Amino acid sequence: MIAAAAMTRLASTARVCLACLAPPRELLGELLSRGVLTKLRLIEALNLPPHGRVLDVGTGRGILPILLLNARPDLHVVGVDADHAALQWAQRNAVRSRVVPTFTPGQAERLPFASEQFDVVVSTLTLHHLPLVAKSGACREFARVLKPQGACYVADFAPPRGIWARLAAIVPRVTCFRHIGENFRGSIPRLLEQAGFVEVEEVFQTASSVSLHRARLPTACHHTDAAASG
Repeated sequence: MIAAAAMTRLASTARVCLACLAPPRELLGELLSRGVLTKLRLIEALNLPPHGRVLDVGTGRGILPILLLNARPDLHVVGVDADHAALQWAQRNAVRSRVVPTFTPGQAERLPFASEQFDVVVSTLTLHHLPLVAKSGACREFARVLKPQGACYVADFAPPRGIWARLAAIVPRVTCFRHIGENFRGSIPRLLEQAGFVEVEEVFQTASSVSLHRARLPTACHHTDAAASG
């Protein structure tokens, strides 16, 4: 768990992160999902080993790695994203924030890393952008790059609860998030289990229907090294 004092420091860092967003699509996504606040809650829920290796899939402008390294400078944090322009912003944002994560281009469903490289994989508000086949491939890749007994944390849209949440879920359905329907039908925990994860559980759900699911790998795993095979 992240210490309370470290979480307090992150409040000021969050202002820097909000300044990293570019209108209009990113600001719309932030408004609908309260993305930075979701990332702060995710960080608070993480169980990270000392000097652990963390992979942020769909890092965008690097907000989560920046927050993580502000809270835990001992970590080695890598952010991967398919958007080269976003990664350029991530590098600039990291310099502004005086932290040194590693950023690399790559797709969630074909991660550019060898197997069993990371202690923790996190993904925040990324999978709802992908079609179902790519979502499934991404979950398999999360499992492949994790060490045995590694942990995966996925924060993304989930089936809404209550009338107000259901009404709020209409907005992303009819805007620019055309693959979000599978999320609202509960695909994320099912896909994690199909990828080989165990103990899949929901940690929290926000008022905007974003759920954090936590899962872990069993002790022994066998994966094909997709990055090396291509």
